Amino acid sequence: MTLIASENINAQVLQNKFLINVTLGNLAQKKGPIRITVDKRVQNGFDIIFDTTTKNKNIKFTITTDEPIHGNINFYQKDSIRAITGNTLILANEQVINVVVKENFGINISGAQNQFYKENIWFYLGIPYSITTFNGFNLKWIKRKYDLFLPESYLLFSKYKEYENNVYKSVLRNRALYFNLQKLRDISGQISQQTLEKCYAVIPGSLKKSFDGRLLGEYIKNANKLFIGMTAPDFILSDTLKKDILSSVLTKSNKIMLLDFWASWCGPCRVRMQNLKQLYPKIDTSKIEIVSIAFEDKFEAWLKANREENVPWKSYRDKFEGALSAGRKFTIGYIPYNFIIDKERKIIEREIWDDELLKFLKENDLLLKESSSN
Repeated sequence: MTLIASENINAQVLQNKFLINVTLGNLAQKKGPIRITVDKRVQNGFDIIFDTTTKNKNIKFTITTDEPIHGNINFYQKDSIRAITGNTLILANEQVINVVVKENFGINISGAQNQFYKENIWFYLGIPYSITTFNGFNLKWIKRKYDLFLPESYLLFSKYKEYENNVYKSVLRNRALYFNLQKLRDISGQISQQTLEKCYAVIPGSLKKSFDGRLLGEYIKNANKLFIGMTAPDFILSDTLKKDILSSVLTKSNKIMLLDFWASWCGPCRVRMQNLKQLYPKIDTSKIEIVSIAFEDKFEAWLKANREENVPWKSYRDKFEGALSAGRKFTIGYIPYNFIIDKERKIIEREIWDDELLKFLKENDLLLKESSSN
């Protein structure tokens, strides 16, 4: 699977001031003026929120942010071939941050959560190996219902329940830390919705207003509408002429729809695309329609990939901006991914590929007659 970036969501929160003490030692004198920038994550990259150039050994500056941020502090030298490496900077719940840049280009950042981040950079809430290697385990089952649902084995269910309990205890213990919130968002797709909401409930309000907090809040809201049997959300796509295509237009065909989420830069997506093209001649297109939805920042890159793939079904690009983005409405956190929607716009399957997809098509009489007997 390939992780994808999510969109920034606007929200008004209280401003916070952070005093940053930077010690450059002899670097400024030896190497010339040094440029210092601080950036924060936004949609499709980073925005610079502070930028200055100095020759001083020690410099202090104050950054005012409207939310806790997890960004970077970067150092550049105009006449130096080798730039000084940037480093992660957390501005959350603490006013004084100390940054020391060493002559060997190493950077030490201390102060509350920055210290925690440095000491716990491998802090991990992922699924234990004993579960991922368990015979019959399939991550897609986790989001099919609100509470934990693993039908294959009671032992597997018990192991996963223990894992979710450990996640909750860890989130509760570190609930005031921004880094902890990011980790929770990273695993939001691999714990049950019930446990995710329980974890989110203990996160302080100030962190819920942050970049990751808002995205996670929206994810929870949308994911609660995506269980099997629920009505699929409305969304907007863009075609090759950059014209908006409403989901209501797509559903007028009165067919079952397979929504295939992909991107040109996603290797596994291109492999899945080839498999789907091989299966397509066997599909009864009078009953089911495939719609590909690309996560593509650059319009030209998408057009090029479309020409390369030359798929015989409809292909659109997601509109990242706005509340009706398909990726946001369907809470897509990684690709490739798919949803299958029936004629009444009910979600009847999600994340099924290859043999599982072929089985679904056979069981629902969606293959051409000569193919269904093979």
